[in-house]
Amino acid sequence: MTSTTTTGAGYTAEPGSLYANLVSYWKLDETSGNRADVLGTHELEDNNTVTYSASGKIGNCADFEKDNSESLSRANASAGALKGDDGSWTFACWLKIETPANNNILASIWSGSGGDRGYRMVTKSTSGTNCEIRFQATQEGSGGTIQTAGNTSGEQITLAAGTWYYYIAQHRNGTDIRMRVNNSAWIDTAFTGGVSESNTDWYLGQTFDGLIDEAAFWSKAITDEECSWLYN
Repeated sequence: MTSTTTTGAGYTAEPGSLYANLVSYWKLDETSGNRADVLGTHELEDNNTVTYSASGKIGNCADFEKDNSESLSRANASAGALKGDDGSWTFACWLKIETPANNNILASIWSGSGGDRGYRMVTKSTSGTNCEIRFQATQEGSGGTIQTAGNTSGEQITLAAGTWYYYIAQHRNGTDIRMRVNNSAWIDTAFTGGVSESNTDWYLGQTFDGLIDEAAFWSKAITDEECSWLYN
């Protein structure tokens, strides 16, 4: 991200606006250990030795192995705005699936079936080479209804293994939850309340098998123009 205005591909974006309400930005350049937050707010703890790949979208990236239960996390007590309880927020990152499977969790504050739940981005396998990704949230915690951005399988986003995608998940307070990849249209579902205040830890790459790079979280709904600038 820079601080200059960029013009191209039929749009003009002001990247400086992306610094407003930016909560955390993880470049994920480290080759091992904890991953730094450029803003210094939410350093992520390394669990079970997350390795790296030198073939990230920008420099190195984090390489997660599901079989080893590798993840990066922030303890619940210090997760702060990452919990996304109130107001609008946006999570974005580059991702590449290595092994399509059910329940590859990209990012979450969600402790599993019947547990303390807030939101998660999770995959569902459709073949040996593809999977769907779903953005799910609840307003009522462990016993509440789970809302999914896009209500049917046909509305979900299909990801092919071995391909980089720019993924964005967004909660617009009082409106909806929605997601998109690259410059595609939003897939959304009405969601008029806030996300449940989960008491579990915040995770990046929990039960994920693949690469994640350049992850960021905003305490606002970034605009379509900002999304396009980030992707391009």
